[in-house]
Amino acid sequence: MRKKLLIVDDNEAVREATRFAFEAAFDVYDASGGEEALRQFDSACPDVVFLDLELGGIPEGRDILMKIRDKNPDVVILIISGSASAKSDPLMMKADGFFEKPARLSEIQSLLKKKKLL
Repeated sequence: MRKKLLIVDDNEAVREATRFAFEAAFDVYDASGGEEALRQFDSACPDVVFLDLELGGIPEGRDILMKIRDKNPDVVILIISGSASAKSDPLMMKADGFFEKPARLSEIQSLLKKKKLL
């Protein structure tokens, strides 16, 4: 059975590029905002979530991180953010990885391989 990936980013180009990069290995779902992300998470039950913390609207990326982690402590959550300072946020302890935009595909793939998801 194929693994599932949820991409949460308010930038459509980022979602499309990420989908293209990972659709061979995952069933890919995406969301542009917080409420949509939580709905997609509940319906798709993804194994991996790529989450942009700098989402506009409510809930914010940090809230989504906490809600997803509370719903499923085993899901792999990778933060992909345009803000390098977000890496030092204590909340990042709840994530499995942090990548600054533009993220290097090889680094993400390496982490996913370590987690036995690729």
